[in-house]
Amino acid sequence: HSRQQTHDVEVGAARDGRIVALIDRITVDMGAYLRTHGVTVPELTAAMLPGPYQIPHYRADVSCVLTNKTPTGTYRAPGRFEANFVRERVMDMLADATGIDPAEIRRRNFIAPGAMPCTIGTFALGEPVVYDTGIYTSTLRAAQDAIQYELRRRERDRARAEGRFMGIGIACFVEKAGPGPWETARVELDAEGGVTVYSGGASVGQGIETVLAQICAHELGAAYGDVTVKHGDTATVGAGIGAWGSRVTVVGGSAVFFAAREVRAQVLVRAASRLEAATRDLVVEGGRVWVRGAPGRSVTFGELVIPDRVLQADHRYETTKMTYPYGAHAAVVEVDAGSGQIRILEYAIAYDVGRAVNPRLVEGQMVGGLAQGIGGAILEELAYAEDGQPLSGTLMDYLMPTCAEMPAKVTVKILEETPTPLNPLGVKGAGEGGTAAAGAAIANAVADALRPLGVEITDLPLSPDRVLALITAAQVREAQTTRQAAGGRP
Repeated sequence: HSRQQTHDVEVGAARDGRIVALIDRITVDMGAYLRTHGVTVPELTAAMLPGPYQIPHYRADVSCVLTNKTPTGTYRAPGRFEANFVRERVMDMLADATGIDPAEIRRRNFIAPGAMPCTIGTFALGEPVVYDTGIYTSTLRAAQDAIQYELRRRERDRARAEGRFMGIGIACFVEKAGPGPWETARVELDAEGGVTVYSGGASVGQGIETVLAQICAHELGAAYGDVTVKHGDTATVGAGIGAWGSRVTVVGGSAVFFAAREVRAQVLVRAASRLEAATRDLVVEGGRVWVRGAPGRSVTFGELVIPDRVLQADHRYETTKMTYPYGAHAAVVEVDAGSGQIRILEYAIAYDVGRAVNPRLVEGQMVGGLAQGIGGAILEELAYAEDGQPLSGTLMDYLMPTCAEMPAKVTVKILEETPTPLNPLGVKGAGEGGTAAAGAAIANAVADALRPLGVEITDLPLSPDRVLALITAAQVREAQTTRQAAGGRP
């Protein structure tokens, strides 16, 4: 269980769409008792609700209530999925009220790049929220370009003229990643020229074996194929915090970076003695060291290691500051007003991760995260009967997304415009950006599609029955208004 929040939100803005104040009263269903994560989810909601926008006056009051449900936990992008949905729906409502284009009203409210680092005034995971770097207009523009925003708007208008309900939704967001306080790594070089990385991080399918090997190979000067990564073994790694919060590349990767750098220094000293050259005159690449300008004078890594011994270095990387990747989602949908079914025609994600160690893995995180976000947006719900009995006790009743629910076209644009100064790699986390704004973008697209019917989206998931109920309610209101205007009784 997660994500069950109710928001009573007010926003004040000038007539040009610039936000003056945002007040939110949040009620969170915590289940029967607090488990391991306690109030982490509502804390993150309140902390990240301002998003990428400059909001001079912000207040959030959070009430955590206990019910007879199963205790809640954290679910990919905990707290931010909810905050992004609320804030980005408010942005679209504000755009509607002021007659300003949804993309333009966001641009007018973005925190400027020159304001970085920007202190938000909230706290997350015990740390003050201070955005490190960001050019928020770039990811919004990239997402718009990916779906051909203006062309799609014209298609939407033609569809409306034909009686079809097509809509476009965008959502901008800031993520948090790389929480400390530390992570460990050891790098070993053996007499066969093999390199082993031991990490306190853990693999949960995000590809750390690849990323940590790349970081080590690059910094040490080894061949990537010679590097083996081992993790999750307390017999070889004495301490580690693990994988959560999009932290392994940021914190664990930085530990590997420094450990590899120390082993490289040892290699250079030994090679300088063997080759009778100064360390500054040596080149290290592909597991071999040679004298600059004389590649014939060389030695391999393995030749520098005493048999049955290893060159090794341990590093404990410590940090007190998180990084803040950011991005924008754009969705194009069509809604069947007769059945309430939503079809996602196209989707785009633009995400700035500071620096991408492996762009293909980042893209995989985005697409996989999107699938999970689509589940939260239109399918997944833990429903209960009035007597408190759960109605979605199996995967026949609790619907998860499959390839059939994925858009036919998904575009992912990985930006590297704002490397963070908070770690030596310049990297920010990428684990949750594909999920975080999916509910918001899809909800905005559905609201845009059903705007001619007077439907407003304030709840997730957008299951067919819920969408159909919203359409029916809007039609009843319209009929009542028509009768009143004609002088009849409501």
